[in-house]
Amino acid sequence: MGNIIYWVLLGLFALSNTAGGLLMKAGSSKVAFGEGQALVETVKTMATNWQLILGVCFYGFSFVLSTLVYTKINLNIAYPIMLASSFLLVSVSSVFLFSEKFSTVQIFGSVLVIIGIVMVAVNMKTS
Repeated sequence: MGNIIYWVLLGLFALSNTAGGLLMKAGSSKVAFGEGQALVETVKTMATNWQLILGVCFYGFSFVLSTLVYTKINLNIAYPIMLASSFLLVSVSSVFLFSEKFSTVQIFGSVLVIIGIVMVAVNMKTS
């Protein structure tokens, strides 16, 4: 039970990484890249965009969390679980927050990802 904190940190990584991605997406709507705006102006807009700045902070926090998780959980277990969890959270969140479509193929793929996470986690418990 002593390693439970690392599994909590793994979950926090997924939440932090997801928040970072969602904030970057929200902030990117205010960036006019490739629309005739000079690169310097684009970078200036990005550097003063609170959503992008907060998104980068969440990504930084997820980096710290992943480093802590790697101290006790094997990389070949932790990394797939963290990324797949983030993938699933981003997929579902983007439907609600950004009205993005979630096709039948994406649902099927997500189910396969969940099966993969379970298989990796079961492998952890038996090894």
